[in-house]
Amino acid sequence: PTTMDQMMNTTLPKLKAGMMADGTYGKVYPIAIRGEPKETTALDVNAFIHGFGGTWFKGGYWNVTDVKAHRALPAFNTTAVVNAIKTYALMGSAFSSPDTPTYDFSKEITLYQSGKAAILYPQSVNAFAAQAFAPNATLAALMAYAPTVTGPTGKYFDEIWSLSFGISKFTHNPKAAFLALSFLTSYERQLNFATAFFPNPSLLSVLHSQQLTQKWGATTMNLMIEMLAQSDPHFIAYIPEANSINVKMGEVTSAVMSGQMTPQQAAQALQDYAYQLLKSDGYYG
Repeated sequence: PTTMDQMMNTTLPKLKAGMMADGTYGKVYPIAIRGEPKETTALDVNAFIHGFGGTWFKGGYWNVTDVKAHRALPAFNTTAVVNAIKTYALMGSAFSSPDTPTYDFSKEITLYQSGKAAILYPQSVNAFAAQAFAPNATLAALMAYAPTVTGPTGKYFDEIWSLSFGISKFTHNPKAAFLALSFLTSYERQLNFATAFFPNPSLLSVLHSQQLTQKWGATTMNLMIEMLAQSDPHFIAYIPEANSINVKMGEVTSAVMSGQMTPQQAAQALQDYAYQLLKSDGYYG
């Protein structure tokens, strides 16, 4: 599929129908995703919000300074966010294991790498880890990275992870911290890490290295480079409250997946929570 519409209305239903026809559905599922009521689920839901053209704040602001300056309200009760939660929850409830509302990343990886799910979505980081550590070499050889689908706005439903490092201003030994940072971000360290199981390095020289092409294949690396170029690093707002809001997002999405809330109720609950949190933290005067 190239669009989310094709994914939800053609690809996944056909996979499910085929599995039901040969009697394997229930042992094998079309897709593996995570749905535990925690921040980890929200990391994936945010990719869906981005794909549907949504944003955390009205006006598209993503940092504390701009949000406060424009008194920008949260934008979680929009049609884009409702559609994101609805689609993600339906993907889990209709096309994956009935235990998906409790799944963390390790459980979705296990489902996929054991051959019990045809697709792992949307985060490539977990899929590459599943492939790298798959106990069955035959299954691992059949796993492949594919370009993600786009939403109605043309934006990708993707969750690109890369490495970012920093030094705390509170450190008592900035020189030692800098030396450790230099080691961790060095060409050799990133190359080893990317070659082992995570081909999304921060350094372009590593991304385009011969070693990664040999390990993962030219097709995979070309797709990875294309996806990195298309990715938006700001689709999750850079604010101190981000983790708390993501926890709430994971909770309400899991509730929709398990049938305890409607997508509209979930989006409004997230909106109300975010507004009250930001108001109490002084964003709106």
